[in-house]
Amino acid sequence: EQPITGHEYHFGTDPIPFNEANEDGSENAIIVRDKTDNWRIKGYYCERSADPDLIADNCINLQDYFFSGLNMIEKNQGGVLIHKYRDRNRLDLLAKKPKKLGENQKFGDVRDSYGWQKANNAEFAYSLMVSEWNKHIHDIECMRYLEEMRGWLKTNHDLLDADVSLMILREDMRQKEAK
Repeated sequence: EQPITGHEYHFGTDPIPFNEANEDGSENAIIVRDKTDNWRIKGYYCERSADPDLIADNCINLQDYFFSGLNMIEKNQGGVLIHKYRDRNRLDLLAKKPKKLGENQKFGDVRDSYGWQKANNAEFAYSLMVSEWNKHIHDIECMRYLEEMRGWLKTNHDLLDADVSLMILREDMRQKEAK
């Protein structure tokens, strides 16, 4: 989809594990949603590559194409990708780590500035996604997304995990705007 001038786009990323064997078919996945258009999915990019420079360049290019919105990265595998953004002087494209969302949610080490840790936050994070499905399932037009929904909890679902990162960003933005 073509970006629309004046719209506000944001991203979520589920990075590929660059540091281990990748036998489950994992891909790097980034999803884009339009905040101005009720957070509808506007695009995605998925690629199975062990080249972090290629992945970083393609993610940054997608963000630039959609007017440089913020990208929330899942940090469990995302440290390499965050360093690649830093190497390119593009940390401005990364969402800061949420301070607190929900009850007793801690999003990683306080020394970490960007992204979120899935390890202790998965239940809360996935509840945000399921809540989104309950409200807007009829608005999802992305076939790959719908296919991954069908296999959720049984198969690899990189695009859904990227969307979970975006849901974390959206909830963080919502709480900041409410203050």
